[in-house]
Amino acid sequence: LAAKLIDLTPLMPASPAKAAKPAKPGDRVFPDDPLPLDVLALVDFDLSLSAKTVKPRKLVLNDLALELRNGAGKAEFTVKKARLDKARLSARLALSGLAARPRVSSRFQAKALDIGKLLKDLEISDLLALSADASADLSGQGRSLRALMAGLDGKELVAGKGSVASEYVDLIGADLIGELMPWNDKKTQTEINCVVARWDVKQGMATLTGLLADTGKVTVTGKGKIDLGKEALDLTVRPRPKQASLLSLAAPIDIGGTLAQPSY
Repeated sequence: LAAKLIDLTPLMPASPAKAAKPAKPGDRVFPDDPLPLDVLALVDFDLSLSAKTVKPRKLVLNDLALELRNGAGKAEFTVKKARLDKARLSARLALSGLAARPRVSSRFQAKALDIGKLLKDLEISDLLALSADASADLSGQGRSLRALMAGLDGKELVAGKGSVASEYVDLIGADLIGELMPWNDKKTQTEINCVVARWDVKQGMATLTGLLADTGKVTVTGKGKIDLGKEALDLTVRPRPKQASLLSLAAPIDIGGTLAQPSY
């Protein structure tokens, strides 16, 4: 199949309300509902699709080429190429053992992805302007998303640079008295010279093996783990001022709780 334009907007659910309901104790992010994979056992298909433009709501994909294959208990979805603004995307999702306990493996790669614009288009946040390269190679087994995450294996890496639309980021690396003086020129944006985050995932335990974010006044490092099975957070973020300060606000930030109810 080939098309000049595919507009998916009328087929998609209504945009979620911005005011999310507060999470309750015991709430989970990953649902335990069985994945709807039984339908794949009812049909064989081999499909190739190329489209000049695909529009799901505010997002616009260009030069999309994908392939879908299913048969003999295996399914494969491959995005051979696509562009999201200036970003170049590719992805592969493979499923096997559909009749018993499905196994899922995935690979994803994005070059020059405008994460800030993506978050804004998805109506999540407009505070970040960040262009980054991202890659992931993950696999798991289970009949629900929760089961898949509990046994997930693989690696994930994000690296880029940009800015944050808030003067308070640099405040943690500066002298408090100097920053609060009325003649001090407040910035509306904090430039991020670089940011790198690397995750290793083994049997559902995601370990932050490297986190670095560098601005003009402060360098932020981080370490810790996320138990994807229990959805429990155990992370520490540590800002380090680049200049000596008598009243610096730079102090380690411990992040705990769960994905649904994080605590700081």
